[in-house]
Amino acid sequence: MEKYKTNVITESFIAEYFSISYKEACEIHKKLELIAFDNQEVIVSEGDEADGLYFIDEGKATVINEKGESINELDAGEYFGEYAILAGEKRLSTVLAHGKTTVYRLSSRDFLKIVSKYPQITGRLLKQVYGQITTKHTKLVSLTHKS
Repeated sequence: MEKYKTNVITESFIAEYFSISYKEACEIHKKLELIAFDNQEVIVSEGDEADGLYFIDEGKATVINEKGESINELDAGEYFGEYAILAGEKRLSTVLAHGKTTVYRLSSRDFLKIVSKYPQITGRLLKQVYGQITTKHTKLVSLTHKS
């Protein structure tokens, strides 16, 4: 894994995305580790311990379920890994780089310290998780009614 320059995940992006001050965002950004992945390289694997929250800085990622099926595509500016940390569980999916992809990783330990210091971030993340669950539920109900 080679290091690249930053693209999307800046202090300003973090401040706006999580509705926190620029100063608070700078504190978070200092703790981020920039990592580069090649096409089809595994970023995280299903069943792994939750080692951090990942922000896609450049490129794309594909979320794969236990059957090896693509279940979601993530673009620059999106993140993943929050559920496993917040739930205290192992990773539910594998995430692969789609093309050359750079991500910022915020360690689980730093993530938990930050959300305890800035509870509004937890609210933002929980809204995101709830939205994902609602979307999946709607799809399941739709499929059930079609059969």
